[in-house]
Amino acid sequence: MILHKKAGFTLHTWQTLDHLGVQAGTVSGMNTALHAPEGVNRKKILKNRALLAEELGRTADQWIYADQVHGNRSFVAGPDHRGLGALDRTTAIPATDAIILGHPGLQAMIFTADCLPLILFDTEKKYAALIHAGWRGIAGGIVPQVLERMCSELYSHVENIRAVAGPAIDSCCYQIDSPVYDALTGSYPETLNAFKKDGKNHWRLSLEKAVFHQLIAKGIKETQMEGSNLCSCCQTDLYSWRREGAGCGRMASYICT
Repeated sequence: MILHKKAGFTLHTWQTLDHLGVQAGTVSGMNTALHAPEGVNRKKILKNRALLAEELGRTADQWIYADQVHGNRSFVAGPDHRGLGALDRTTAIPATDAIILGHPGLQAMIFTADCLPLILFDTEKKYAALIHAGWRGIAGGIVPQVLERMCSELYSHVENIRAVAGPAIDSCCYQIDSPVYDALTGSYPETLNAFKKDGKNHWRLSLEKAVFHQLIAKGIKETQMEGSNLCSCCQTDLYSWRREGAGCGRMASYICT
């Protein structure tokens, strides 16, 4: 990823999408999530959203947000969905962890603090998907399901998809136990290569590798994918639930089509 220092926050972008002229990235150092931490100052968050939108040349009340629940539900958004969750969390798309932008001229944002933010972008049709992928969502198949919806409902072709992953907790900091291991490998055996054995009934897990192996199993080539090489728990300038606890802020990952 490419690091950009901005006034009051840090922005990471991907070479893959930068070269395509796509406006997308992951923001840290400025909390824009209305749901976290507890007791959040709503006015401050809305001000941060407005500052970020201005920096990106966008309008804050046009962003599309979802109420993320660590599930596997996706939602295909169109022009009529502009502004959902932008000014009031109660208007966000309910119980959804992936927003598929099935129309040009839309902008969406998701939040993470150790879970993996993943973007799928159709280089031909200019459609995109923004996915919040923790281990539960990955085990529930949210990533391959979103890819399948893009292909079946938006008529995207696998060879035109570019997949980019933002900062997430990596195997250096993420030890898991048998229930997590069994849930992932039982449903998606291709994720086995995302684990490293770490003692009896424990493993180290790379969320990024897990979703990339799922995508490879669906026909996406390694040359179509770009990771971040950043561990959210290791890097103190990134928000991390594991490092900071439930009171931490959230990184914002976005894409504008």
